[in-house]
Amino acid sequence: MKDKLKRMKALWVKAKKRSKSAVNNSIVYRIERRTRGEKAILYEKDTHVIEERDPEFYVNMPLFFISKEIISSNRKIKCVLDIGCNAGQADFLLAKEYPDIKFIGMDFNRDAIEYARKTYSLPNLEFHTFDAIERDYVDHFSETKIDLITCFDVIEHLFPDQLTSVFENINNISHSNTISLFLTPHGHESDNGRGHVQFFDAKKLEKILAKHFKVERVGRYRYNPKLDRYQDILFATVYKK
Repeated sequence: MKDKLKRMKALWVKAKKRSKSAVNNSIVYRIERRTRGEKAILYEKDTHVIEERDPEFYVNMPLFFISKEIISSNRKIKCVLDIGCNAGQADFLLAKEYPDIKFIGMDFNRDAIEYARKTYSLPNLEFHTFDAIERDYVDHFSETKIDLITCFDVIEHLFPDQLTSVFENINNISHSNTISLFLTPHGHESDNGRGHVQFFDAKKLEKILAKHFKVERVGRYRYNPKLDRYQDILFATVYKK
């Protein structure tokens, strides 16, 4: 573990030098500085269980850390809905970190949800099979006050008409203070045959979101030490119009 932390430290120093000019005043750059120690603890105490089962968990690190920053700065958040949660790894760690907050993961992939239910069990965590394009989940959670909605690696897989449906559903399930967090790969390079049909830069993402939401900010998350490479992710926080 000591060697592992040494490697992480070396990667951190390298990333800090490379990302200063690129990230500028991004909230994510501040997250990376603040959570340097937290990352080491996270890898050491929590993810060894997940790592054996799903090494791709580390792709979800931007969702974990940006969600954590939002939750930590907003004590009114009591319920989080993760749209497109896949196998629920990030939701599990967040639910473990915040036992007084309810976390709901949903995905159209039944196998992923079945795996999540069998693998990650906490009193404040639940998983459901719903398609973000369809309205049925809006009806299902109509009596639930959702304070934070996260949507990671979803919108790049959707055509424009599908995106409209997703955004309308999110607005319909949101109250006036609900924060919605979207994360998506930046540009074309991150496709790698994953079926992306939309490609975003910051301006395009903001323009599309502004048609449906009040956009608070758009930023970039550029570094993931476990993957030993830059993970170029755009993120945006928005509110219901």
